[in-house]
Amino acid sequence: KECQKDGDCELKKFNLRNGVNKHLVKTIELIEKSLEKLVNKVSESELDDETKENALTQIAELEAKLSAEKVEVEALADGGSAEELRDAIKAMKKTWQDTRHIQKIIVASLTHSKLGDLVEKHIGLVRSMDAKIENLEKKGANVNELVEIRERFSAKVSEIEAEYGAAKEEWKAAENKQEASKAWRITQAKVRESMKESREILREFAIKFVEVKKSLEETEEVEESETNESNKSNESEGSGAEVE
Repeated sequence: KECQKDGDCELKKFNLRNGVNKHLVKTIELIEKSLEKLVNKVSESELDDETKENALTQIAELEAKLSAEKVEVEALADGGSAEELRDAIKAMKKTWQDTRHIQKIIVASLTHSKLGDLVEKHIGLVRSMDAKIENLEKKGANVNELVEIRERFSAKVSEIEAEYGAAKEEWKAAENKQEASKAWRITQAKVRESMKESREILREFAIKFVEVKKSLEETEEVEESETNESNKSNESEGSGAEVE
């Protein structure tokens, strides 16, 4: 009605189309940037080759789809109809939904990989504990308490490993990855909670290790001091015998 009054209908329609067009192009560019970041994350991740290749292929297909839509949207800037703009908006919504869906699945895979790395590090920590205990034991330290803490930590790591392993197999076997990702988030929370407990046990081990090591060093110093005193005493007695 307003454009009928002031006679600027065509100008108003042009400005509206131009505004919608710019918004669509900007949306496409934002999606392209998010996909570019995702490509870098996937490429730098420690996902197995097959999973990585599948993820990169899915992203490449989305990027190709976006490029085609961008060309169509830019062409509408020269005089696309209202119906064509509506179709472009509908197509963009669909592409955005597809992008979000695939991003969630890929991010879940990346989280699987990172959590797997943490599980492996925990297993490595058990071996590190064994080496420290063995080293102290060779020097004659009492390592009973350290062994007990190590056993608790190892049991917790086995629990974490089992939880992660089961979740990983369920994820691989799932046909509906979106539903599987919900179950994975629940398992992920459980595993991370278990890791909090394992970190507390690890902290307990570190404190006890320092305590045992310090006690051993003090014992060694006392023994060394007593040995030196004994040697000096023997030397003095030997000197006295020579004088006589």
